Amino acid sequence: MAKIGGLLMIGILFYAVWIGVSYWVSQDAKRRGSRHHLAWGIGVFLIGLTGLILYLVVRGDMNQGSSAY
Repeated sequence: MAKIGGLLMIGILFYAVWIGVSYWVSQDAKRRGSRHHLAWGIGVFLIGLTGLILYLVVRGDMNQGSSAY
């Protein structure tokens, strides 16, 4: 039973961190002027690591005043 409880705690911690990462992506995109900052946050949450890597690649092209992304 203790092993199951430990795995459950690791899973909960993983999802809590992933929610935090998704929130950070959304706020970062908003700060950079993206009109689609909520979509970025939700996309990273749903797609996972691939979405985060995609955001980090595209984010380099975002300017503070640009709203193309």
